[in-house]
This record gives sequence, C-alpha cells and structure tokens, in this order.
Amino acid sequence: MLQFQLTLGQSQIARGIECYLKALEIYREVKNHDKELELLVGIGLNYQKLGELNQTIEFFEHALKVSRYLENRKEEVRILVDLGDACYHLGNHEWHLNKSNTNMKQPTLTHHIF
Repeated sequence: MLQFQLTLGQSQIARGIECYLKALEIYREVKNHDKELELLVGIGLNYQKLGELNQTIEFFEHALKVSRYLENRKEEVRILVDLGDACYHLGNHEWHLNKSNTNMKQPTLTHHIF
C-alpha cells in the first residue's frame, strides 16, 4: 500500500498502480515482455502524476532495461525523454545530462541541409 496522504483523485491513481503491479507480476511470470514494458511505463507515469518522482524514475529505469532487451528503439527513446524529465524535475541534473545519453549513438548527417 502506498504510504502517503492522498486526495480522492490521487487515491484512484494509487489503486490503479496497485492493479498494474499485480498485472505486472503475472506478465513477468508468463514472460510477456511487451506487456511488462507497457505496464512499467504506465506505472511510472502514474507515479509521476502523484509527484512521486523517485518511484517514477525507478519504474522508468526498469522499463528502459526491458525496451533495450526487446530492442524497441521507439520506446527506448520515449522512456529516455520521460526519465530525463523526471530526473531534471527531481533536481538530479547530473543524471539528466549524463545517463540519458547512455548507449545512444550520436546522429550522423549524411547530407547537408543548406
């Protein structure tokens, strides 16, 4: 159970997180990594709505590992952006500047625009 005071709307979000966590356990048991990734991101986003940025970061970091395991670059980028924003808002600017670029290749231009 979440250990902080919640408004009615926040209470509904917290109940949603608890349901997501139960579903996450099942998806992990049956090794459905696509659904696991979906739930990890969803849980992180819901913790973000509650202002629980440490929990947000924790779930986004797990989601990032799964997205890389699945080689899902589109989700990896989306998670990196969300994770970087959460770290920045928490005041962890060092993570935001350094870790969000981990394993990301720098783009190379193949032609000049001008």
